[in-house]
This record gives sequence, C-alpha cells and structure tokens, in this order.
Amino acid sequence: MATKENIRQLRLHFEGVPTQGHVIPAKALVQVLEGFQKVVHLIAMQEEDRPIQQRLRVSREIERKFPLICGTPEDGGYKLPVTIGGTDDKLFDGQEHNAVALKTREVFEAISQGNLEVFDKCIPDRAYRAYILNTFTQMQPPRHSGLVMHIEDFQEKRILDGTVAFEAVKKLLNPRPSEVSPADFGYVAGALIEMKFNERRLILKLLKWGNRLPHHTMMSSNQYC
Repeated sequence: MATKENIRQLRLHFEGVPTQGHVIPAKALVQVLEGFQKVVHLIAMQEEDRPIQQRLRVSREIERKFPLICGTPEDGGYKLPVTIGGTDDKLFDGQEHNAVALKTREVFEAISQGNLEVFDKCIPDRAYRAYILNTFTQMQPPRHSGLVMHIEDFQEKRILDGTVAFEAVKKLLNPRPSEVSPADFGYVAGALIEMKFNERRLILKLLKWGNRLPHHTMMSSNQYC
C-alpha cells in the first residue's frame, strides 16, 4: 500500500521497438513529460479551488510547489522514475504534495479503467475534466511511433495501461446526462463571415427577422462543435 513517503513516486514505463537498448526518442519523452506536468498543475489548481479562465495560466506558486522531478532511467524497456513535488519543501508543502499526488494517481487509474464515477468524483468540475482529458490525450505517444507509455507506482504496479488509454478517454469524454440541457441544442441561420480554426470560433451574419437588420454574431466552439 502506498504511504506518505512513496505516494509521490511514480514511473513512466515506455515499451516498444524504439526502446530497445533502453533508449527513447527525445521528442516522445518531452511530449509525455510536458503533458504529465500539465495534468499535475491542473489537479493542483483544482485542489486550491482556482477557477479556469478562458486562457489557462498556471501561477508561479503552483509551478514552484508541484514540479516533476525525474530520476535515473531504469532497465526494462525504458523506465523513468518521477516524483511529484520538489525537494525544497516549505512548511505544509509536503501535505499538499501528497494530496495532489494521490489525486493524480486516482485520476490515472480512473482513466485507465474508463471509470466515469471515480473520474467525476476526482474531477467534479466539467471544465477541469475537459482540460485534463485533452492534455492526457496529447501526452500519449502517437500510435505510429511504435511506443506505448504506462504509468506505474513505486512498486511497479501498473496504474495506467497505455494500450487502452485512447479508448478509455473516448468513454470519459461523453457528456453526462446531468450536463445536457435543451439550451445546448438549437440552430441559427445566416451567412458565414469568418471562421478561425485556431481560436475555434466562427462569425455569422444572421438573417433579417421582421424589422430588425442583419447583424454579426460570434459563436464559440462549444456552440458549434
């Protein structure tokens, strides 16, 4: 059983042909580490009840408290020990590290199992769930890379199975019945003025109704995706 001394210790275990000789492409490693770090930051922000703004910004305090510390790679494909939280803990930082590390582990286990109930309990906020699942998907090695990434605990027990990660996320991305309302459905009629894929928005010129003149309206991604 995980204790306070080892709850923060996890392993990234890469398997596949590219890991022969206990090596791994730098691009794949950086992609996973950056995604993992972002997930930890998101969970830490939720634990501190910080609202998500339109543009996600991680505070310097969160970055200071919850860095990923990488250890020496180990044999067996390519195993990289990581510790959640720095070693220069200030007063009470250790308790926060343990809480965030435990929640991170629970989130990865819920994702691996496709467990809606546990995942929603860990991440009750809809916006945080979307950010975490999107980040988790981006941190997975592409299928064509020949790599599979698992996450293990300090005893090398697998808490996330990379072979089922993509399918599990699809299940968790489905909208919950309680989150769907009639207001989520509808239609508008108008001429397309502008579409910005990077910003996930479009601008329409609405058709004339009665004596009102046509005007432009901007729609965000959750209105048309």
